[in-house]
Amino acid sequence: MSQPPVNWTTLVAESSRPKPVNHIYITQNSQSIKGKYTISPYAEDVYPPVYDLPPAENKAKNSSSAGFVNKNSAISVMVWIEGNKDLVGGHQRPTSIEGLPVGRPIQEHGKPVTVYTKSHMGRIKIVVPQYTVPRPLHIQAKSSSGDVIVHIPPTFRGMLSFTTDSGSFKPSASLNRRLTPLGEQKKHRGVFKVRMADWIQDDHIERGDSAELITHSGTVYAYEAGEESEDSSCVIV
Repeated sequence: MSQPPVNWTTLVAESSRPKPVNHIYITQNSQSIKGKYTISPYAEDVYPPVYDLPPAENKAKNSSSAGFVNKNSAISVMVWIEGNKDLVGGHQRPTSIEGLPVGRPIQEHGKPVTVYTKSHMGRIKIVVPQYTVPRPLHIQAKSSSGDVIVHIPPTFRGMLSFTTDSGSFKPSASLNRRLTPLGEQKKHRGVFKVRMADWIQDDHIERGDSAELITHSGTVYAYEAGEESEDSSCVIV
């Protein structure tokens, strides 16, 4: 087995993260949304909510969610998603490098964990450093007039789709090796099957992950978690 890239292990080891909550929802009209957030399907649902009140529909459809909606500015977030580190379904979870699973994982599935963003007048950046929860991971990003940048975790395995009216899709060289085109690919839209990173020990994870990336007048960029991206003006603090 090959080793994980240094940039990913550095990200996981050094990044501080807040206490996890079950659902996060933040809306802004003019100020940008940025920062680090932590959610978990195993965390308690906090009331009153830490930020804005999550829509009832989001809570009903998802086991855990982080939603960020901005009308007139950018969104730049890092979302940590924590699993139950000790017990999942009443059984001990075997772990290896940085808590990633080995052996055939427990088939918990159920409602997905969703990270979604929407901005009318700004670019979007989402970083999901790692994912070890045995439920589908859904990533959704939609911008009307800005670029969309996403960094997916090494265990992401599923479908990635992009749509852009006037831009293009630009995956990094590293992530591109994980992509298999499905159907006819066009400059402004396409669908890919994404396999896990080569250094992950277990290739039996079948959660049904998905990433839906949409922008009307920008470019869609996709990277591995831990990679540097060409968006220095969109900084997470």
